[in-house]
Amino acid sequence: HRVKMANDSKADLLLSIHVNSFPQSIWSGAQCFYDSKIPESKLLAESIQRSLVEKLGPNRRKAKSADYMILKATTMPSATVEVGFISNPREEEALVDEGYRERLAEAIFCGTAEYLTQQVTGNHPVFTGKKLTSKVYPDLSFSPLSPGTACLYFAAPNNEDLEFCPEIRELPQLKEEKGLSKGKILLQELLKGPGEGSALLPCLPSGDWIRGFRLMGETAVIDVSSELGKIINGGGASELMAIYSLVNTLALNLELKEVSILVDGEKGSTLGGHFMLDEPLQPRPDLSSTGVR
Repeated sequence: HRVKMANDSKADLLLSIHVNSFPQSIWSGAQCFYDSKIPESKLLAESIQRSLVEKLGPNRRKAKSADYMILKATTMPSATVEVGFISNPREEEALVDEGYRERLAEAIFCGTAEYLTQQVTGNHPVFTGKKLTSKVYPDLSFSPLSPGTACLYFAAPNNEDLEFCPEIRELPQLKEEKGLSKGKILLQELLKGPGEGSALLPCLPSGDWIRGFRLMGETAVIDVSSELGKIINGGGASELMAIYSLVNTLALNLELKEVSILVDGEKGSTLGGHFMLDEPLQPRPDLSSTGVR
């Protein structure tokens, strides 16, 4: 409904404002997201992100590309603004304060005004209404893994940005496995969470929510239960990290180009309402830190 309203109105800009959440309370800070197929959306998100940092205090988060449904389906420059994490007690308290919400609104307004000024003065290209044909991410590369080891993607234990920190895990049973059987072992290990004593954070819950898994050439197809969406449902951050914990882990270890995610056997579904899983997903190396645990 929101997408239709925005497109029918022929709006010049779209701002979708949300509150974020994550299973652990460590994360805080406002962050903007954009669809990288529209270059102007990136400029808009970056302008608002700068304003949020300047007016609300220290925040090392940066504007990021994300396949939010509302950003993909609308035709004008757009940005999703996650104003904070209600899963963080300090930030939850701030978000219920009227004065703080006024400062948030002012920061979003000033960032938007900065973007519009840049467009009018010609400092940046004016929106043409055309999207790029595809997103371009750097190749997902990593030092060759030794036989019997796997690289699993968990959330980094910092509050600077949404990012993964790879964990290299010794799995001797992988030496004799490849293809489908190797993929099933990887999924089992990913669901166990970070290793004992690790500071990394799990992005996916344990449990019996994987309904099926198969390989089709350089594409993996994983069918998950809709129950997974109920468990991780909170904010765009938790959904983003859950999805790409799966995608990055499978793509790197099985040398795949993309991963398709079905929900209860259906294509084009969503887990938590933020991302439409209507096409295969390429790995996101830009979400990974350089450190290895």
